[in-house]
Amino acid sequence: MKSTILTCLILILLGTVFVTFVRLSGPEMASKGESLPTEARDAARFRPRRLIFNNDGDDAVLSVRKPNPTPRDLLAVRTLPLKGTHVDSMVYCTTRGTFDLFTHQTRIGKMDFRQEGGSRHFSNVFPPFLEQGTDPLNVMIDYSRENGTEIWWGMRMNDTHDASNPLIVSRFKEEHPELLFGTVAEPPPRGLWSAVDYGRREVRDFAFRIIAEVIDQYDIDGVQLDFWRHPMLFRKSGWNQPLLQEDLDLMTELISRVRAKLDEKSRERGRYLLLGIKVPDSVDYCRAIGIDLERWMKENFVDLVMFGGYFQLNPWKESVALAKRYQIPVYACLAENRVRDPIAKKERASIEALRARALAAWAAGVDGIEMFNHFNTSSPLWSELGDPALLRLLPKTYFASVQGGTYMGFRSFVPSRPFLNASTINPSEPEPVSVGESRSYLMEIGDDLTTETGLKGTLWVKLERIPDGNTCQIRWNDSIIPMTPSGDRWLVGHLDPAMVTPGTHTVTVAADRAEALVVEDVAVKIEKISHQTP
Repeated sequence: MKSTILTCLILILLGTVFVTFVRLSGPEMASKGESLPTEARDAARFRPRRLIFNNDGDDAVLSVRKPNPTPRDLLAVRTLPLKGTHVDSMVYCTTRGTFDLFTHQTRIGKMDFRQEGGSRHFSNVFPPFLEQGTDPLNVMIDYSRENGTEIWWGMRMNDTHDASNPLIVSRFKEEHPELLFGTVAEPPPRGLWSAVDYGRREVRDFAFRIIAEVIDQYDIDGVQLDFWRHPMLFRKSGWNQPLLQEDLDLMTELISRVRAKLDEKSRERGRYLLLGIKVPDSVDYCRAIGIDLERWMKENFVDLVMFGGYFQLNPWKESVALAKRYQIPVYACLAENRVRDPIAKKERASIEALRARALAAWAAGVDGIEMFNHFNTSSPLWSELGDPALLRLLPKTYFASVQGGTYMGFRSFVPSRPFLNASTINPSEPEPVSVGESRSYLMEIGDDLTTETGLKGTLWVKLERIPDGNTCQIRWNDSIIPMTPSGDRWLVGHLDPAMVTPGTHTVTVAADRAEALVVEDVAVKIEKISHQTP
C-alpha cells in the first residue's frame, strides 16, 4: 500500500515537472538550453515604439532639490509630464560620466553617492533613496510597470567625462591605468586619456559583469548599449592604428556574451529580453571604431538598432535598408544639435526643425524615433513626433544639415569625413563656390505636398553675400528655382507642390561667371497657406 502511494506521488511530481517543461517550451518561451522561439523574439522586437525617451539619468543628481526626496519628486522632473504623450518606451542610463560609477545598486561597480558642497551633484537622490529601499532605476521600473510602458537600462560603453572632471574618475581606472588610452601627461592623439581599451580582456570582462549584474537584479525589458557616447573603444584607434578583424571579433565576443545572458534570463522570467545598440549610421565607420555591425545583425545578437548622434553620415534610407535586410527594427536617434553658430543652433532646436527631422526619418521607413538630450517635457514634441500623419499637417523647417560636421574631425573621435555621404552645410561651416562652379546639397524631406495639406514649400539659401543682380543659379533637383532676397542674406524661392515629395532631393547652388559665392545654409520651410479675404 505504501509503495503504491509513493509511486502515485512520484508520478504526480513527474507530471508536474513535465507540464512545467511543456509550458516553458511553448510559444511563450523556450526551456533552458534551447533556442528562443521566433514568435516571442519578434513580438518583443516589433512592439510599437513611437517615441523612445532617452533619459541619461542626470535627473537623479541634478534636479531634485529637496532635503528628503521621494520617488515621486524624481518622477516629476522628466517622467510624469510625459504620461499620455507618444512616449511608449524609456531608456534610463545610470552611467555617471565614467566606466564604473553608477546610480543603481551594484557590488561590481562603484555607486555614486556624491553630494559635495558646491558640486553640480549636490541634489543627488541616490543616497536617500537607498535608505528608503529603492534607487533611481527601480523608481523608473516601478513607474513603467504601473503605466504599461517599456523600460530599458542604458549603459554608456566608454564615457569619458571624467577626463576633465577628476571627481568622477572611476576606481577601476585608478586601479588599472594600464587599461586606459593614456594619461593626463601623455594623452593619445585621438580620444581622451581616460577611455578604457576594449582590446583588453580585463575591460571586456568588467563591462560584462556590470551588464550581467543589472540583468540579474532589475526587472528591465532590455539593455541599450550606447557606443555613441563616446565612440572610441580601442586604444589602437586612439594612437592612430587601424583596427583588424581580430579586434572587431573581441567586441563581438562581448556582445555575444551579453546576448547569451539576456537569453538565459529570458528563459528564467518567461519573457524575451531585448538588446539594443546606439551606434553611428555607417557600417564602415562602425568597423573603423571596432563594431562589426552587420555581423551583429546577421547573427541575431541585437534586437534593435538606434542610429544617430552628433553627426550623421548617411541619409536615413540607407540605415533603414541595412536594418530591414536583417529584419531588425531601426530607430532614428535625434540628438540635440551642436552647431556652433548660436542663431543656427537655435533654429535647429526649434519645434519646426524637430518635426522635419522626425517626419523625414518616418518617411524613410524607420520603426520609431529616439530622443537624446531633449529634456523640455513641456514641449509639444512629445505629443507630435511619434505620429507621421499629424506631422504632415504641421509647419516644419528642413535643413540640409542639422548636425553639421563639427565633430567629424573632433580629436576625441576617429575621423569620420571619409565615410560621409550627407551634407554638413551650416553657418559655422560655410562652403565656397568658385566662379563657374556649383555645389550640391542633399535634403531629406518627409512631406508630400502633392496631396491636399493646406501647406506650401519654400526653398531658402543663405549666402555670405548676395551677388549684385542676384545672378547665381539655384536648382531643386533638375528645376531652376527663381529666388528673391529676403531678410539677412537669404534667397527665397517658391517650390511647386509637385516638387515636394518624400525622399532625398538635391539643391544645387551655382556661381555665375562674374562672382564667386559662399554658401552658409540651405533650408526648406513648410508653412500653412494663408487665405486672405480681398
